[in-house]
Amino acid sequence: MKKTFFCLILSMGVGAVYAQSNEFYAGYGIGSAHGVARSVGYELENLTSNIFDALLGQIGLEPTTPTPDFQVRGPLIAGYKRHFGKSDFGFHLSYTSYRYTETFDDNRKEHTDGAMGFAQLRYDINYINKPAFQMYFGVSGGAGYESNTEDEQYLWGGFHLHLLGMRFGNHLGVFTEVGVGMNGLANAGVSLRF
Repeated sequence: MKKTFFCLILSMGVGAVYAQSNEFYAGYGIGSAHGVARSVGYELENLTSNIFDALLGQIGLEPTTPTPDFQVRGPLIAGYKRHFGKSDFGFHLSYTSYRYTETFDDNRKEHTDGAMGFAQLRYDINYINKPAFQMYFGVSGGAGYESNTEDEQYLWGGFHLHLLGMRFGNHLGVFTEVGVGMNGLANAGVSLRF
């Protein structure tokens, strides 16, 4: 009985180790939560300035509100996941840069350039876990750092909710995800599993 029980435990352990695999991935996202929040913030600031300028124009003063332009590049994402049967655990790093430009009435432009980096732990659950196709959802959370050319620096908490992810391919594959958070509303990339 002890030998049978020991063999059963040993085979389960070997099976669990065999089922594990490592995956490295890299991708690009669009519509990160931070980029969208910054963009909306700048637009609200511009809207209130336009209202104030309209009031100044009513009393004969010249408006001073510049025309804003906000551009976001990224996030670029790189990460690692360890597969444990129906779930994955890992981490990823992301980098996003942005430029905020104000154009004044005399065509003078002022730029603010900035960048954000995030490190997050990640946990996914696989609905479908075939060798050449996975469908999953998950969550990640961590912290980030932002700095810009106006010498402003921030520490941020960040999250990402991976609502739906799909990976195609066995050892070398491609993936796409939709979600909400720091990795963008949508992101896609390549992954290597071994």
